[in-house]
Amino acid sequence: MYRFCSAVLLVAALGCGSGDAKPSAPVAKDGPSIYFRESSAAYEQGVAALRRKEIERADQLFAKATKLDRDNHAAWFQSGVLLAQRGRWQKALGPLGRASELVRGNAVYSFHYGRALLETGELGAALKVLGRSVEDDPEQYQAHYFYGIASERAGDFRSAAVAWSESARLEPCFPPAFIRLAQLYERWQFRARAMVVAEKGLECQREVAHSRWKLWAICGRV
Repeated sequence: MYRFCSAVLLVAALGCGSGDAKPSAPVAKDGPSIYFRESSAAYEQGVAALRRKEIERADQLFAKATKLDRDNHAAWFQSGVLLAQRGRWQKALGPLGRASELVRGNAVYSFHYGRALLETGELGAALKVLGRSVEDDPEQYQAHYFYGIASERAGDFRSAAVAWSESARLEPCFPPAFIRLAQLYERWQFRARAMVVAEKGLECQREVAHSRWKLWAICGRV
């Protein structure tokens, strides 16, 4: 069986953000199989349906693409993302895990798979997969953020603080990292640090009201 080799990034944001790159068509690595063209065509049609915001149609087309060729990692990934966007985390594990397995070293695939593991309570596996995502792409601020959440749930607060600090450094307009880090410092009674982090998070003027109110609330308490 051939394997697709192109790395496909995100079509739409997941939760606290997921990336901005547009998806690209899968490419055959070892030569086309009998169903390569049909699978690629179904995938491309799914991408077009997504751009028209025809979610159900896109879902059907990505599923068709994976049935035509089980090595179409791009279609597996998009199927998983659509399930996750609708909160169907348990069902998203399969396709996201398949995509991550087919393309080792793809930080975006690992990030989404790791988050699905985290959302379904598989903490140990989530830590491993999210850690791999951060290693593969240290610039991916969402992966750092969710690795911090997994670390906190595992009781490793130091690693959580480091991960959220890195997430905030990489993306100064990503309020969840500032909120989590400031709240952690507040619990530790490091009030001065909590204040600095909250004020830094408020410097970005692009944030929605509820995020700014959370940061203001931290400033008020400390």
